[in-house]
Amino acid sequence: MRTGTVIGRVVCTVMHPAFRGDTLVLVLPWNTKTWNAGGKSDFDASLVAYDELGVADGQVVAFAESGEAAAALNPPKPVDAYCAMILDSVEYDAKA
Repeated sequence: MRTGTVIGRVVCTVMHPAFRGDTLVLVLPWNTKTWNAGGKSDFDASLVAYDELGVADGQVVAFAESGEAAAALNPPKPVDAYCAMILDSVEYDAKA
């Protein structure tokens, strides 16, 4: 599971039938530099994640990728990333 910041929604004119009525969001994944910057800069490349939580722009989420993302949905959907939780706050100690 990784941490990322939601920066927008993905809008599709034609969508796979498994996604009709669902929401896809654009997420900037955090890396070590992002954690050191308090989540304010130095993000990894953005990715698209499936969202059932109703996340908003600017919220920090924990997301699963790959097989773990697909396994979280019932019925299964063809996803590579899934928003698993909205994080209210995060604490990071680089010395630990």
